[in-house]
Amino acid sequence: MERILRGIMRYRNTTREQTVKEFQRVRDNLEPKAVFFTRMDSRMIPTT
Repeated sequence: MERILRGIMRYRNTTREQTVKEFQRVRDNLEPKAVFFTRMDSRMIPTT
């Protein structure tokens, strides 16, 4: 459990902060004109 919590905190302190900054930059400067949000679903077969 401790390992999971450390991973969550590391994400919140690194990756999440950078992602929020990128969204703010796009919000304040409407270039590019489109943003694509993607995700991977573990139930999907990657060959399809």
